[in-house]
Amino acid sequence: MEAESCPGEGEWYLEGLLPDGKSWIIPLVPMPFCIGRHADCHLCLSSNKISRFHAEIFSEGGLLKVKDLKSTNGTFVNRKRVVRTAPLRSGDLLHVGDLAFRVSLRTAGGQEEETSTSLQLAEVFQDIFPAYEPQMKELIESRSVQCLFQPILRLRDRERVGYEIFGRAAQSGLPSNPGTLFRIAEGLGLGASLSRVFWEEGIRQGSSLPGHPTLYVNLHPAETFRPDLADALRAVRELYPETPITVEISEKAVTDLALMKRLRDRLSELKVGLAYDDFGAGQARFLELIEVPPTVLKFDVSLVRGIHEAPRRRLHLVRTLVRMAADMGVTSLAEGIECEEEGETCSQLGFRYGQGFHFGKPARIDVA
Repeated sequence: MEAESCPGEGEWYLEGLLPDGKSWIIPLVPMPFCIGRHADCHLCLSSNKISRFHAEIFSEGGLLKVKDLKSTNGTFVNRKRVVRTAPLRSGDLLHVGDLAFRVSLRTAGGQEEETSTSLQLAEVFQDIFPAYEPQMKELIESRSVQCLFQPILRLRDRERVGYEIFGRAAQSGLPSNPGTLFRIAEGLGLGASLSRVFWEEGIRQGSSLPGHPTLYVNLHPAETFRPDLADALRAVRELYPETPITVEISEKAVTDLALMKRLRDRLSELKVGLAYDDFGAGQARFLELIEVPPTVLKFDVSLVRGIHEAPRRRLHLVRTLVRMAADMGVTSLAEGIECEEEGETCSQLGFRYGQGFHFGKPARIDVA
């Protein structure tokens, strides 16, 4: 069959979701369009649930169709398994192995059909979440997670002073990518529970590290203001009274100053620090910083990347922000340092701490 862009009067494409929530657009050209794990496929997918040549999308009689290529784990359209071939329409949900895409059409005038909006896409993808529910509940109940630790250094002398804790699934049948994992957990209403397992297990493991480094743990937005958060932190503090702990909250999640102040006061009572993460990633929340100052302010990688080559005005801005934080008794930490020059410039700008691949990637640690 000769290559063609699509049947009908528009451009067909597949739309998926990346771990960060952004749409992934794959035009269905040329036709026939092959999907599989083999490098010769038009859409090459690395999942071990995908066959080497898994499925083929083609045009026939002015219609868009999909053919299963005798795949091991099947091809599904709207949750019905494709036996030989099946028609595809705009808005259909196409499952290939363990991955899901939505079939969408962009009309000849360049307009996308209404079914391809982000909100509706998210709603469609919620249909796949229940399939993961048993494994997700088992992971949470058995605490089958793997914790990774990324070092945080004092820039002045490059002394290792802490670790940020990251979590991965160790439960079979679930994706290891944390973004995908949390998207599934959130779809099942288990985002806060998954987050708690990660940071509780991280503190348990990290408490055995020599020198009592500060352990930085991330709170999921859904658990930040939950009534039982203080009790959970208190229980951890009682188990590990000598372990320095700092909880990280995304700057974007700081929306209610009264709740933030109560949370900070509770953390202070438990001798737990507070860090605002992703500072500067979007609109900097100076009001929240002034009204409820944290212990540590983590400057987003967007402000740090290439800082050694930045124009003078950018250097002046960052230096001013670091100085303002210091005047409020807040320690500044530069995230995303990837080379020695970035680290040295951050030190000169007044950052006390630094973190990034230059100093170490998230990794498992050996504890006695």
